[in-house]
Amino acid sequence: LPKLGLWSILFFCLWVYFDNTASAQESTWNSPVQLYSSDYIVNNPILLSDKFGRLHLFWAEITPETNEAPQQSLIYYMVRDQDAWSGPVDILASDLDSINTLQVSLDEFGQPFLLVGGSNNYLFYSYAFQPDGLNAQSWLPLRSVSGRQTAGEILVGDAIHMLYGDLEGQIHHQILREDGTIKSSQIIAWLPD
Repeated sequence: LPKLGLWSILFFCLWVYFDNTASAQESTWNSPVQLYSSDYIVNNPILLSDKFGRLHLFWAEITPETNEAPQQSLIYYMVRDQDAWSGPVDILASDLDSINTLQVSLDEFGQPFLLVGGSNNYLFYSYAFQPDGLNAQSWLPLRSVSGRQTAGEILVGDAIHMLYGDLEGQIHHQILREDGTIKSSQIIAWLPD
């Protein structure tokens, strides 16, 4: 075959290969499923998986002030177990003007722990003190982390660890006891003078 014919066959084979590969990749996604609908702004969605194969979904919603009710911040939670999602549960309501950040960590049993950043740079934490976080009554009310912070992270391992920066340029590490009180607090970094 002339060189032009070889090149034509090569390009045709590559086109068929990449066209089939793209079609196979596109067909692996299912159609989007609407999990929740609201008349208000929904923000900070977080999706985590645990070692049991469950998916944990959290998000925040701010309801505006009306003549009947003040503005309220809500945190919602859903779980996908097997092939079905639970219904949304408003696990925490607060008087925060807004929820700027929402951090979540799961322990080895899939129990969620939250760190919530509100307006005016205040952080709060909460967790489900019973294994079923889908019961709103099983959540510890939001508790304040002392001082004003810029951002934070929460991690559950051998203990519950919170890490956050403050407005004075310091980074703090706190360890939480099982009863929800602070076990220790330590400044681990600061801005030089």
